[in-house]
Amino acid sequence: EGGITFRYRVLIKRANGEFEQWGEEGNECHPSECTCGRAFGPDVYTQTDGQPESVGIFGSSHEQLLKSEFVVADSLTVKFELEVRPNVELDPFSLKKPFVEVPPSTLGANFLSLLEDGKCSDVVFKVQGETIKAHSQILAARSEVFERQLNGGMRESVSKEVVVDDCDPPVFKALLQFLYSDDLSFMEETVKKASASEGSTVRPYDRDKLASDNQIALLQSILAVSHKYQVPRLRLWCEQRLCECISANEVFSVLCQAHLYEAQQLELACLTFIKDNMERVFATPAYGRGTKEWPEVILKINHFLAGLSGNKAAPALEAQKEAMSDKSRKRRRVA
Repeated sequence: EGGITFRYRVLIKRANGEFEQWGEEGNECHPSECTCGRAFGPDVYTQTDGQPESVGIFGSSHEQLLKSEFVVADSLTVKFELEVRPNVELDPFSLKKPFVEVPPSTLGANFLSLLEDGKCSDVVFKVQGETIKAHSQILAARSEVFERQLNGGMRESVSKEVVVDDCDPPVFKALLQFLYSDDLSFMEETVKKASASEGSTVRPYDRDKLASDNQIALLQSILAVSHKYQVPRLRLWCEQRLCECISANEVFSVLCQAHLYEAQQLELACLTFIKDNMERVFATPAYGRGTKEWPEVILKINHFLAGLSGNKAAPALEAQKEAMSDKSRKRRRVA
């Protein structure tokens, strides 16, 4: 009377002591039905055309069961696990909660369509002769440099025309795509294209070397433009990518850029590479030119190779700055 709700399992013990489940797990829910006289669980009989048919435990006959690993010393051990639940009337419809599928954000795609189509644009960039339309409010929200340039009383804020001569069009377009979407995949695609092999007549080794050098040069351009327009996330991504692809030919150039932009982790990666590959790096033309053009970087290399910490190297660096300042002042007086 009053029904019952429970879950059960039937397990048979093997000769090795392990239990194997017989039949499926049962879940019975009869909160308002009378279950008196009803049997639950697996049975050794099934109904076929209204007639009972013997199938046995695990489908075995009586003789087979006696010879099986489940009967030990003429005994069959059965474990019955039973979990009785509170007899609560359930509303099946209350369990079916409404589900509404929410689509992913399209904000980045919508902004990119504005950039690609030039809709509602109010500023024009002249990038090495190529015209690119953009939106000053989006750029101002993403870059403090653009905010000052386009809304701070500078000439560009009135003319709404910005001339860019220190950046290639593909790099500047990739920069704008990142600013509009905050998606680095555009930069990855730009770098991938630059890394593609050039020329079918180039030998495989030279082709790979050219692809690597092209990739590093492009990443340096991206680092420069991200530093110029103060885009921290893009700048840090670029520094990380440069750390992963340093080469002997380009390491000195990358180190000079890291020194100029105070990119400490990239600088450390370059110095470590130089220390591990001194014979190759010191033989490059870039290093030879750098001894005259970048004396402060050469001094940093010497300090790193000597194992000097920043504090110990500070007096030498300070003396070098003073010497360079004196030299600059003398040149101005001569001029």
